[in-house]
Amino acid sequence: MTWAIYGASGYTGRLVARLAVQAGESPLLAGRSATRISALADELGLPYQVVPLDPESGLDDLCSGLQVLVNCAGPFIATAEPVAEELSPPEWCTRGSPT
Repeated sequence: MTWAIYGASGYTGRLVARLAVQAGESPLLAGRSATRISALADELGLPYQVVPLDPESGLDDLCSGLQVLVNCAGPFIATAEPVAEELSPPEWCTRGSPT
């Protein structure tokens, strides 16, 4: 599965990233701060991508190849809507429930 943690360098994101590694997962770490996200990626041995949260940021590029995006970027009142707007529903959502 291809998945990423957006906001991985924040408190909740770091917890999720560390738990993922402990579970044998290798998510892509993504966040707004190049310094913080690269340091965490180096520590955990994971790939990363710097993605600011704005309409021209490339958040859509980040989401295009993913099956799952875990949004840990806060404050959630400010980040949830922009992140959700960038996500496309999976193909099965557009044609009905999977069979």
